[in-house]
Amino acid sequence: MSAHWQAWFFIGVVRFGLRPRDFWALSLSEWQALLSQMDPPGARPPARAELDRLRAEFPDTCPGTCPGTIKETSDGR
Repeated sequence: MSAHWQAWFFIGVVRFGLRPRDFWALSLSEWQALLSQMDPPGARPPARAELDRLRAEFPDTCPGTCPGTIKETSDGR
């Protein structure tokens, strides 16, 4: 099962409480109708100013060395 199907299956079963057989029996239009209920009507992505504020408040950095990062050597490798 692809990652997309796994995520959709999880949403259907956990979020919407569908039984697996009911998930697989949904038509595409039924599934789209369910998914449309996840976001409130008229929901919009945040404005640029809000994104900038969040980036300043929660920078994607960590003090010292971030776990899982690869350090460059002095010769740039």
